Amino acid sequence: MQIRSPHALTLPCFPLVQHNFDKPELIDCAVEKSTYAFMKEHESQFDEKLSKLTRNEACGLPKDAGMRKSKIVQGASGSGKLALSDGLKAAIAAKWKEVVEPVTGCATYSDLRAQFQTNNSN
Repeated sequence: MQIRSPHALTLPCFPLVQHNFDKPELIDCAVEKSTYAFMKEHESQFDEKLSKLTRNEACGLPKDAGMRKSKIVQGASGSGKLALSDGLKAAIAAKWKEVVEPVTGCATYSDLRAQFQTNNSN
């Protein structure tokens, strides 16, 4: 996506658009491009290859870590959370307890969200 002016966007499925998001053909195009079938067919456009190539080694990971699996796996969002091993879940929980809980007093992410919502419900 290239921004040509503050009010004009160039999107892959339609020409220069200036506040024309009420056009049905644009909505249809956007909906089609956001389907699982489209993303699966064009998987390489939705991968994290560039960020992984630049960040993996800096994070102490092998350069090709995480590049063998696509994030377009099933036709539903949220399925990735099922892929975390019990060991990884335990490591995340331990790091949370070490880093986040002492600062926030929240033992879980759900607790943190609830605290945030309570503090910001004006």
